[in-house]
Amino acid sequence: MRRRRIEAWFGCLALLVATLGCGAGPAVGPQGQPSLRQGTPPDGKPLLQADTARARSEGAGQTRVIAVQAATPGDRVSGTLIVPEDQCVLLLARVSDSIDDVDLFAYSDAGEVLGSDERPDKEPSLLLCPPHPKRVYVVARVASGHGLVAVGGQLVAPKRAELAARAVGHHKPSTEASVWSYFESERAAHRSELGSPWQDLRRAALPVEISAPTLSSLSFEAGQCLDVFVAPSAEVSHLDVALIDADGRTLGRATSQGRNRNLQICAGRPAQLTLEVRPHLGRGLVALLVSQANAKDVRASEGTIRYLTETTEELPAAVETARVLNKRLGLPLGKKLFESSAAVGRSVSHDIDVPAGCSRVDLVLGKPARGVTARLWNSAGDLVAETSGDPSARLFACGSAARYRLDVEAEVRPGPFAVFLSPDPKAASALRGEPLAAGRLLALLTSRGVTRGRQLAGVDRLELSETHLVRRQLDVPPGRCLDIGLGASADVGALELALRGRSTADGSAMPALLGVARGPRAVALRQCNLEGHGPLRVEAELTSRGGHGASLFGWQVLSPAP
Repeated sequence: MRRRRIEAWFGCLALLVATLGCGAGPAVGPQGQPSLRQGTPPDGKPLLQADTARARSEGAGQTRVIAVQAATPGDRVSGTLIVPEDQCVLLLARVSDSIDDVDLFAYSDAGEVLGSDERPDKEPSLLLCPPHPKRVYVVARVASGHGLVAVGGQLVAPKRAELAARAVGHHKPSTEASVWSYFESERAAHRSELGSPWQDLRRAALPVEISAPTLSSLSFEAGQCLDVFVAPSAEVSHLDVALIDADGRTLGRATSQGRNRNLQICAGRPAQLTLEVRPHLGRGLVALLVSQANAKDVRASEGTIRYLTETTEELPAAVETARVLNKRLGLPLGKKLFESSAAVGRSVSHDIDVPAGCSRVDLVLGKPARGVTARLWNSAGDLVAETSGDPSARLFACGSAARYRLDVEAEVRPGPFAVFLSPDPKAASALRGEPLAAGRLLALLTSRGVTRGRQLAGVDRLELSETHLVRRQLDVPPGRCLDIGLGASADVGALELALRGRSTADGSAMPALLGVARGPRAVALRQCNLEGHGPLRVEAELTSRGGHGASLFGWQVLSPAP
């Protein structure tokens, strides 16, 4: 009997060992079929080990993986660390090859920002040294690409902290002093190109970020020219610099000089304009240099923005100058309709026949005219298009073939002008159905350098009110930008356009607000998807800020400058 009990115990033990030995095999369901079971989370150490080994060679401690997760643009990978009060902590986020840009942030329990690395790269790091809170909340956010993200931390003694940080390529955020150090060499090269008539007027270091433009005012005296030179810090790139008048109209945009931006403007009378600066990658500083010169002492280039300046050319010469400039902009002058003379304080009216579609009407001023406003009316007395400018102006007439009345008035000084017509019979039906909104939308996007004579990528007619949000989703192709505009009809007094991100095609929300534009007549925003492996889905939220009626929502794809 005893022997049988011993044999039974050994049999059970053998069966147990056999069962444990098969533990690595697939799970078996009730009917003996294989079933799924949850696996272990991915190991983040392979992504972190190269840099953490360099940090350990300089005195850092062992690596603590805070979080590891698969992520797409806009996703956050986060965790919490308990840090000894007398130690520094080196924080790293490292990613798989399919992610191009990731940012790293650290917060206290109270929500205070302890540090951030938003450079446009894939190897962010932060160094936090005493005094710091005991609990640190760490967040990595994917800006472009998709794949695995690992966040880790290493303790390091304060006396070894800088060495350990440098070993992993840690970059201290640019200070105003470091920005000016870089800026001086760039400024010297730019000033040598400008020549002696220019004198420094103002220098400033401006904080910039993706979510909203940074605004800086520019004041002009009559007959004065300003040169604006903008150089970014290492954390930001792909700057968008625009000049805006008091009515919210875009007068022009800065040209690219590598990573730097430059524009020149001459004013014919005292004026207050606004400089709008926004990067499409990163958050940091830009150095701004504003130089001034007397308009009589400088030779303005074709790219110089003229604001209510005296026209120095007789009308035939001014037309040839406008013809060259418009051709370079991709907007060649069309058929000449007539010449006339504009007066101050009263309008001069002419009937013009406009074909079906959307026609561009260009007005060119000759000496001594200064400043012009123009309005186009249909036979029912409805406003179809409006514009103002100097030494030329441009409006868009959309609708069916008809005869319209063009009213032209000089703003500052009377003089001759010529009118040219460039028809576009292939314009979208939505543009023809809402002439005033179409004219405002096309005029704004053209002033932003968007259309360049091309059709818009898309345009929709929308009904807007103050009490309802209209939403539209768009995809920004990788390596491209999307310029998105909204034009108001006569029933809508002002507009609001907001862009929010979408991390995946299924519509899961991305918390960050990408940008907001508000204003009368027409508003626009530009959103880029730089170095991404796939399209960036954005959602536009559109609403009226006064009135209820039709508006036109249009967009165009652009290739950005670095």
